[in-house]
Amino acid sequence: MKKVIITLGLLFLLISPSISQVIDESYFSSMMLGKENIDAWTEVLPDIWGISHPNCPIYVKYNYMYLYQVYELEASDASWNWTGDSLYVFPVDNPENIKVYKETGGRSISTGDFNGDLLPDIATITSTDSFCYIYFGNSEFSTFPSQIINAHKKNTYIASVGDVNGDGYDDLLMSLWWEINEVYLYFGSEEGIDESSKITLTDYSNSGFGHEISKKPGDINGDGYDDLLIGGTGPKTCYLYYGNADGLFLNPDHQILFPLTSSLNTPLSFVGDLNNDDFDDFAVSLGNKHSDNIISVIIYYGSSIGPDTLNSQLIDIFYEESRPINCDLYISKAEDVNNDGIDDLILGDQYKDGLYDHEGAVYVFYGSTEGINHIPDVIIHNPIPEDNDRFGNELDGVGDVNNDGFNDIAIGSPYANKAFVYYGSPVGISNTCYTAFHNQNYNYFGWSVTSAGNIYDDGKNYFLIGEEIGNSILYVYDSPQTQIQSDLHKSALENNALTIYPNPASNYISIDYDQSPIETVKIFSTDGIKLIEEKQKNTINIRRLNKGLYFVQITTDKGQLLVGKFIKY
Repeated sequence: MKKVIITLGLLFLLISPSISQVIDESYFSSMMLGKENIDAWTEVLPDIWGISHPNCPIYVKYNYMYLYQVYELEASDASWNWTGDSLYVFPVDNPENIKVYKETGGRSISTGDFNGDLLPDIATITSTDSFCYIYFGNSEFSTFPSQIINAHKKNTYIASVGDVNGDGYDDLLMSLWWEINEVYLYFGSEEGIDESSKITLTDYSNSGFGHEISKKPGDINGDGYDDLLIGGTGPKTCYLYYGNADGLFLNPDHQILFPLTSSLNTPLSFVGDLNNDDFDDFAVSLGNKHSDNIISVIIYYGSSIGPDTLNSQLIDIFYEESRPINCDLYISKAEDVNNDGIDDLILGDQYKDGLYDHEGAVYVFYGSTEGINHIPDVIIHNPIPEDNDRFGNELDGVGDVNNDGFNDIAIGSPYANKAFVYYGSPVGISNTCYTAFHNQNYNYFGWSVTSAGNIYDDGKNYFLIGEEIGNSILYVYDSPQTQIQSDLHKSALENNALTIYPNPASNYISIDYDQSPIETVKIFSTDGIKLIEEKQKNTINIRRLNKGLYFVQITTDKGQLLVGKFIKY
């Protein structure tokens, strides 16, 4: 068994190359799922207080607060008016602040192609009821749910688990509330999730069966059928079910028990192919396995016969101080953030102390043909820390958010009502290049994050941030790559002071500047991300760059800054 030990007292030594830029939230558009629309609710007006959709109760918010009964009585005789997709009531003060929403949830969110149309669909659940809300992806995507699944028992997590039975439709896994000890598998179909197809998985002897499920799909044995990964907490156990043409067998194919571990949960997930052997891998958080100041995660690499338990890899994260008894690291697949063709791993440490207690941190491990590295390649500290922010409570790979050709990751900080996107590059994730997303509803925004892909069928990459108590918000990067986001880029557009040749270029560029020696050369993407830095060179190797527009900044020995641009083809 390989072993990785990280001493957090030395974290400052383990940082990525310096890439520093904060991309403002204003470059993104957003929409809330569950917001009412006129087509869905026209027939219930004007008697808004008395109506109730069978599965979607309606809530009215005024200045971000739910209207209480006394206010409802005062407003009961007011007239209603639709403007766009928002419902307003008159006469009241500030009528523009009254809107109608359904609470369709953000406690757990996931995406998959449930109806087989090659577009992603969204699934969400709340923290208060038994319903799962499905939104089908299409060019006329609606924030009103396309389908509502009733589990008839309070649920806690959902996940698209890929195509378990090989029928061409992604399937949905739903775990139920603590100590119900049941997990439901629903199969996809041309009409979406087939509610009648439900298979119940359980282990009533484990008091926490299903409290954690893999947020990502995976095929651990490479047989072409996606598999299921379920966690139990009493005792800490990992259940692995192989998919097959009939769905799966009710008994797990592997049941791995982790004795002498101490934590409340069992975070686990498929994490892609970390060692490039064409088999998916998975990771399980063991919590405080060895002592109060060590938290462990174990990696199981896939093979033709399933998890390779003889060559698992143990990551021990060592703390200088004792950790809370129920600490765990949260796990997800980062996708491939450095474009080396191998999937990468992210671990969230929400209880990490820094300047503030439980401010949180995230560890990024790059995959390789030998598996993950012995130390994290990047450590991301909470960029806006406060007490108990819990940065890293949730995290996920979200694809290429800013259209620069590199996959990105999202990180939740729900106790601060924030979430962050960190951007990929040729050298991987930068711990200083990010966008911070804020929310004023104080509903634990950032409790869940995930990719929504091409949900609108418009070629853009959307992603979701969920509230534990409330709804989910869909985001998309609106600025085209040619929109400049810094003074550096504006300078290049206004005054292309450098002569760069050849331009366009494929392998190398040369800088024609002889007025004084060049001290440094930096190459930036159109998003302001520094990709290359060289010292005292006029010719730069650009082979590793993707096709597109780039900016060059030189600094002379006299401190003068000059900017140019070129196209890589």
